[in-house]
Amino acid sequence: MKSNKLKTSIDSFQKILTEQIGMELSHLRKEKGLSGSDLAKKLKISQQQISRYERGICSINCGMLFSILFYLEISPSAFFESVSLKINEKNPSANSFIHNSECLSDEKDNYHYIFNRQTEIILNSLYSK
Repeated sequence: MKSNKLKTSIDSFQKILTEQIGMELSHLRKEKGLSGSDLAKKLKISQQQISRYERGICSINCGMLFSILFYLEISPSAFFESVSLKINEKNPSANSFIHNSECLSDEKDNYHYIFNRQTEIILNSLYSK
């Protein structure tokens, strides 16, 4: 039962995070005066893929995200700080489950270890100055 609740929380948070990252990328791109096609050409990907990222339909890998941030001339820490603040504004409970590790502490399998480690990396990038 605990496993199903955790999976639901992770899935929900991942969806919210993917969507917010996309919205922030779209906002920054437009702020820079770049079209989706212009950015796609710089990255050597399709404009459709840029659109999928920005609409939160596809998760973006770290390498691609950092490449986009490079072209948008924004630091990853500023980007994640903005994303985190907007998630907290729109979905105040979205981040709460990653700060409450009690539900993970009695699980010893590799999945939970990897999740905890990835969460730690994300939180460090979000909250370190």
